Amino acid sequence: MTGYILCTAPRSGSTLLTKMLSATGVAGTVRTPFHDQSVQVWQKRHGLRQTQTPTRQDIEELFGAIRQNSSGSNGVFGLRVQEHSLPFLTAFLKEALPEHETDFERLQALLGPLKVLFLRREDKVAQAVSYVRAAQTGLWHRNPDGTEMERLAPPEDPVFDPEAIAQSMARFERADQIWADWFAASDIAPHTITYEQLDADPQATLRNALGFLGVDANVADKVDAPTKRLRDDLNAEWARRYRAIDQGARQIIG
Repeated sequence: MTGYILCTAPRSGSTLLTKMLSATGVAGTVRTPFHDQSVQVWQKRHGLRQTQTPTRQDIEELFGAIRQNSSGSNGVFGLRVQEHSLPFLTAFLKEALPEHETDFERLQALLGPLKVLFLRREDKVAQAVSYVRAAQTGLWHRNPDGTEMERLAPPEDPVFDPEAIAQSMARFERADQIWADWFAASDIAPHTITYEQLDADPQATLRNALGFLGVDANVADKVDAPTKRLRDDLNAEWARRYRAIDQGARQIIG
């Protein structure tokens, strides 16, 4: 059984990519098992006994369930990890498996051989605008037909907020560095995908990812994009306004 980790941050296109990977039938069903910072929540989600101080057997049982829950018929499984989940996960792994030197070695001790995909967004202004707008409106994803796929809060009108955009940009810049440091610590050479590549040609991007994973890449041509872009003229207007404000601030400082 072989697996992979998709390392990413919000508003990088990971919902689109995970759904496309899952739809291939050869890359497992990609799950996000470490989103909550609670081992007990992880155990509960997989129908396991919840333990305040999990034993090595409890941990192995938990990660076995995580692996099995995302595995396809060919044994391949995929796990999505966003940067905000990493501190809790790494602290847990270090305490649970101190005999290993790196987080990646600990994960492989529990899950078996792993490959790593890294999905990032180059345009941090657009990423931040997307995040702020989704947080304000409560709508995070749409289905291909335009109906709502994921709503986390009641509808609210979006309001341009340059401070929130700046804070989100800083977060996503830190996220890239967090992942770069994590890769370096374990000497990982991930297969890097950008949101821009995925947005421009989803099938080609998926095909390359499947090739990296060592499964049949030809199935990518049969997979349609399972989400509809939320990005529209308002996103573009907010990005333009933010860049103008940022440029003006830089000129004053300079």
